[in-house]
Amino acid sequence: MYQYISRKEARRVIASDVGTDDKSELNSIIEKVREHIFSMYTRLDIVPKIQVCLATKTYWQDCNLCEDTYTGITLPEYAESVEAVWVHTAGLEIETKTRYYEWSPQIDETFRGLNKSSISPMIGHFPTIVDMPQSGHVTFMAESAVDEGCGDISVTYLNDCMIEVRETIPLTTGGMSTSQPVSSFKQGGIVLPDRHGDITAFNEEGLELSRYPCYVNHPTYRRYNVRGLCGTCTNINVVVGARYYPLVDDYDPVEVGNRTAFSMLAKYYSILSDGKMDANDRTNAETYRIKAEEMLFGDKDRQGGRISNTRLHVNKTRNPYSRTRMARRRTR
Repeated sequence: MYQYISRKEARRVIASDVGTDDKSELNSIIEKVREHIFSMYTRLDIVPKIQVCLATKTYWQDCNLCEDTYTGITLPEYAESVEAVWVHTAGLEIETKTRYYEWSPQIDETFRGLNKSSISPMIGHFPTIVDMPQSGHVTFMAESAVDEGCGDISVTYLNDCMIEVRETIPLTTGGMSTSQPVSSFKQGGIVLPDRHGDITAFNEEGLELSRYPCYVNHPTYRRYNVRGLCGTCTNINVVVGARYYPLVDDYDPVEVGNRTAFSMLAKYYSILSDGKMDANDRTNAETYRIKAEEMLFGDKDRQGGRISNTRLHVNKTRNPYSRTRMARRRTR
């Protein structure tokens, strides 16, 4: 259902529709269209799916003094949710916050070691992909020379005495460290400045805790607790629902589920960006938007195997055995 083309190709696809070849303007329209489509697909529960292989890691529970840990995974920044999980041919039970369960995929009964394995979401959002294995200073380093001194990083963490510390760290290409040893970062405890390149965070031993893309200012990663894995199972296959994130490079993938709808939304946002539009232009723009959204609703219907009116979602098939039709037959 989903096609992926590069941002460069997407510009070529919509250039004739919007009547411009300005690279910056086309990139702006592409981002607006992607946000619109992601919003629609999220409501329709048909967001793009991506299969990834993730390594399990050891994480601290909230209270580090208890030295209580769990095995889990952290989703990458482009992932919003877990849709399916398996190891070899065995599926893991997905436990949701509302205590409902799904199986993904069907468990292979011959692989008995994983029959009771499950995965469940941890509460909250976490600022790093990897936890600190032990207390120590954390260094933040800019990877692009143009980001030298462009702003400060705000961090909130618990030090080695479990006291909360808040401080700002200048962003440099040489790297700047926290003033005190970090035991763990608070949820939402890292805020990054606007910049052109990525930022890397690593501990005193050189362990990379996270690499933050240039479009991330408030890093928030989702974590899942993985239970019941065998001792040799360190990697698991995960199908994730994609999260919207802005494109950076011309060869970043653009999610195009319906090219016609994509082009119509491009026309819609192109008209809206024109400060001189009149009432007719506004009417035309709304027509493009409505037609595009009807196509997206149609995608949902086709995916579910339903045939319905895409505007109203009403099945108009007439029932030949309705009371009215049977009464008419009796009077003939």
